Amino acid sequence: MGNIIENIKKSISIVRVAFEFYPMKGGSITHIIESAKYINPYLENQIIIAPDFGDTSKDFDASFPIPILRVNYLKFNFLKKIKFPIVPLILFIYSINVLRILKNKKNDYILYIHGTLLGAIICLLNKFYQLNKPIIVFQDSANIFNISKRSALSGHLAFSLFKYSKPDILLIIDDGNKLLDFVNKCKTNNINYSILYHAINTEFFYPQKLKKSDNNFIVLSTQRLDNFKRVDLGIYAFKKFLEKNNFPNNAKLIIVGDGDERNNLNKIVINNNLQNWIEFHGFKEINDIIDYLNNVDVVIGTSLISNLNLSIQEAMACEKAVILFNTGEIDRLIKNFENGILIEPINIEEFAIMIDKLYKYSELRERIGKNARITIIKDRNWESRIKKELEIFNNILKTYYS
Repeated sequence: MGNIIENIKKSISIVRVAFEFYPMKGGSITHIIESAKYINPYLENQIIIAPDFGDTSKDFDASFPIPILRVNYLKFNFLKKIKFPIVPLILFIYSINVLRILKNKKNDYILYIHGTLLGAIICLLNKFYQLNKPIIVFQDSANIFNISKRSALSGHLAFSLFKYSKPDILLIIDDGNKLLDFVNKCKTNNINYSILYHAINTEFFYPQKLKKSDNNFIVLSTQRLDNFKRVDLGIYAFKKFLEKNNFPNNAKLIIVGDGDERNNLNKIVINNNLQNWIEFHGFKEINDIIDYLNNVDVVIGTSLISNLNLSIQEAMACEKAVILFNTGEIDRLIKNFENGILIEPINIEEFAIMIDKLYKYSELRERIGKNARITIIKDRNWESRIKKELEIFNNILKTYYS
């Protein structure tokens, strides 16, 4: 990477702009934090602009190695009551506040926007504010048109705005599903794009000696408890597995995470008398997650839309066998029975059979787990990710500042 770094002008900085950021939780927020930290040593200057969520973020901001500038935004709570679609309006006002600040920033920098709709709005407003800075828009999932109606609406609105003002490049994370749909959107709208992959810190996420009893068989879900992740299907599959084995005392499903579906999922457990076999452990910080991963046997992904998220790849880095609903394109990374197990979506019976197979054959789950870590080290390392982003930065700098 030396030649790439040497070619970056020392006066150039990266200004990241995000709306979803700490103290909000989720994979996209984690990704912003990690990508900013890992690439920071290779940049002369970097700053993160994020919303001012109040005092809850002060300790985090003070300890973070990159300066964070908090910007006010309007919540429009009165519009929420009448179910007005306020997200675009909130992002619009927020973007104005951000650009007013950047208007006074005179040095050269690349504007790196996290989120397609936020990026589209800033690209449009950039014409008015005439910043004349290169703009990168980053989208952490190619699947935005299928996650929810609100997400799809934001995606369609963003591409409508791109017709009037485009970014220099749109970076897309290939999270294993609907990538071609997003790429075709970019091609149709003549938007320059590049595909990136998640990267995993395999020195942090690595296999450690288990503390649990070898006789216990523990399945783990580390997904948000919302309709998108469909943790309910994991519960029903685990119940079928228990039934096949006459409800063994040494088997357990641990659900780590929180969300709107927590109460509904708890009712499913109670109504099916599964309290002795299924536990809810709530939201856990990343330092706790590594302990969970190293004290379980299998990790499951039950979304019907996308199952190649950070949490699954972190589990793979810890040499855990993963069982996932195959949402269409994740087999580009995961090969069935080699480095993971893929199940046809909604096939709960087959999911239960695969849990049972890994329950009975420890050598199988160990082999799959070892291959999983090899895959992550080879194909999802930070060195490759940083190198590609630096190459993108360098090409943009040549265009604007050479």
